[in-house]
Amino acid sequence: MGGPPPPAPPAARPPPDATASALRALPALDDAHAFYLSSYATLGVEFGMLPPRGEVFGGVRRLLDARAEEPAGAGAALPVEPVSPYDSHPPTAERVAALEALPDDGRGSERPRPALDLFDSPEAASVRVEDATLTPEALLMRRLDWPDLVHEAMTARYVQDTEPVRAALKTAPADSGPAALLDAFLDAVDSGTAWDVVGGLPRSEEAAAATGRAAREFARSSLRRELARLVTAALASDGRARWQLSWSGPASLRLAVGRTGALDEALDAAISERSDTGPLRELLATTA
Repeated sequence: MGGPPPPAPPAARPPPDATASALRALPALDDAHAFYLSSYATLGVEFGMLPPRGEVFGGVRRLLDARAEEPAGAGAALPVEPVSPYDSHPPTAERVAALEALPDDGRGSERPRPALDLFDSPEAASVRVEDATLTPEALLMRRLDWPDLVHEAMTARYVQDTEPVRAALKTAPADSGPAALLDAFLDAVDSGTAWDVVGGLPRSEEAAAATGRAAREFARSSLRRELARLVTAALASDGRARWQLSWSGPASLRLAVGRTGALDEALDAAISERSDTGPLRELLATTA
């Protein structure tokens, strides 16, 4: 008669230092993932846009690769976690301390490999995660490559942010585009009525309480901000400027070569004591 089956070999475990470093990295990775979701993956959700299939969650690797100067969590103190009798594991700090106290098992020299190597196809796995977790409405959204997503979402946001000016201006048709709204606002600057327009926009408590010279400076700052926003919306909407994707910093607006400094000067001229919209109108007419 046969005896009992032989015991199964013990499951292979990762080296203790690899496990400890992974646990140390979790808080920083959580922060990076939250930032990625809010600043990249869902940038265009409000306007019905998402990144390519598989990139809603999988795209976070692009952010981590671009900001990998320092290993995630290296040297950072682990957070103090609340303890519950129902916890499945001890607090992370205790787990890391126990792992780092283990003797060297000789596997620290093994070549590190990314966890995604565990999948036959990381891209297909990311797509399946999206299909299982996104809402039906999200799955029907337009999918754009990252550069187009950043440009279209940022442009849509700037156009949306000009609506308070349209409502306060009252002279621009409700269905006109950003360029027509900008023209109407420049006309208001020339006629001196733009100050009334910006005065009707939402203000901070400090700006609302200001009087005299301080009130004028707040108004001038508001005028420049709204004018710059209108210019950005107009140029990006008709293709004369494009928002540039960056994984290492904020998106930036790319104008015609050598025009950024000229635009700043033109905006300053338009809001000066002796307002002159001529340089800005000329710049807008010649920007290709």
